[in-house]
Amino acid sequence: EQYREQGSTIVLISHDMNFLRHLVDSYTIIYAGFDVEHIPDNNISEIKHLHPYTEKLLSIASKEDEEFDYIEKDVPDPYRDNQSGCPFAPRCEKKNEIPVSNNNHICEELLPPLIDPLTGARIDTGKDGSLVDNHLVRCWLYLRNDIEKK
Repeated sequence: EQYREQGSTIVLISHDMNFLRHLVDSYTIIYAGFDVEHIPDNNISEIKHLHPYTEKLLSIASKEDEEFDYIEKDVPDPYRDNQSGCPFAPRCEKKNEIPVSNNNHICEELLPPLIDPLTGARIDTGKDGSLVDNHLVRCWLYLRNDIEKK
């Protein structure tokens, strides 16, 4: 509260969503060096349309201490020279919900833009990289082709 009144920002980095839930005002979920989700408030457990990685983190956090859960497959190489597609695609259980075109899967070919999951619209972050104060997801699951892109 003291830092908020001073207009200060503290960045906390953790995989422990239960720990963060009591301390943060908003979330930016990072996977393999890419921002995959921006959540403008701390009611993360009530938000729908989450990135598959965020969903998995919350699922793991909700397990009892005796239960052990993890994300299948290896993490991406942090020293990779070329990144094509969504960095979470090799580990994503939901990518099969997206149609494949000409034997090419978009999740493996192109990095998704930031998308407003409620409207399905692409979001332009602006030249300065600033984000809007909306929930944003970097996932092809939420892009709608039937609307005019922003």
